[in-house]
Amino acid sequence: MLANGFGAWRFDLRDVCEEVKIRGYVNLRTDADEAAIAELATLVGQARGSNSLGMVTVQGQKAGAWLPMHTESISLGESDLNQCFALGCLEAAAVGGATCLYDGREAARSLAASFPEVLGVRISYRSHAYPGEEATHPLIFDDPDYGLVLRYRSRLETNTVVSVPSTMNEDELYQAVDSAVRNALTLSHRWRPGDFLIVNNRFMIHARAPYEGSRALVRCRYDDPHHRTIKIGG
Repeated sequence: MLANGFGAWRFDLRDVCEEVKIRGYVNLRTDADEAAIAELATLVGQARGSNSLGMVTVQGQKAGAWLPMHTESISLGESDLNQCFALGCLEAAAVGGATCLYDGREAARSLAASFPEVLGVRISYRSHAYPGEEATHPLIFDDPDYGLVLRYRSRLETNTVVSVPSTMNEDELYQAVDSAVRNALTLSHRWRPGDFLIVNNRFMIHARAPYEGSRALVRCRYDDPHHRTIKIGG
């Protein structure tokens, strides 16, 4: 979808937001510069009724490992967890760097069916960027709108499993969850400059593939307590 002539999108973007709510993601197209991405991100925020938008440009020069699969802002409590976020592409990597999206509803249902004992698992997640920020989430969360979904980040030293089922050890737990997530792959998005990918963080899990060359994305978070670059609501 092309997002040129932004004024014409004020009503159409409501339909886009509804599609994000149901399907979990939508990719739009705009100009590959920060001003255009900011304008489109603001209009999306208005369409979805957000009060604020936080924007951060994330740049890199090669990454040899995957960014772990995770729920965005997992170190925030449930009430502050980002409901939706977006990524706008300024520069795509020469090779690799795809953003992979996984359906956390499908992964949660599969995991609960195969290993019902994990329904009681809770994991605590600490933030790298904000010392002292930590939140504990049920691995499988019963969302009022979506049913069973995952709240998850792949194994890191800043994770602490609060309760491991008696039928498996911690290694086996992470292996089971990672396998369920990988099998729920929905999209492997290969970036082009000007892409604007909107993601429903209430049930989607995402990760980033290794890449070569330089890469620059604008990360947009809506109603994030740490990122309020643009005020949207009155």
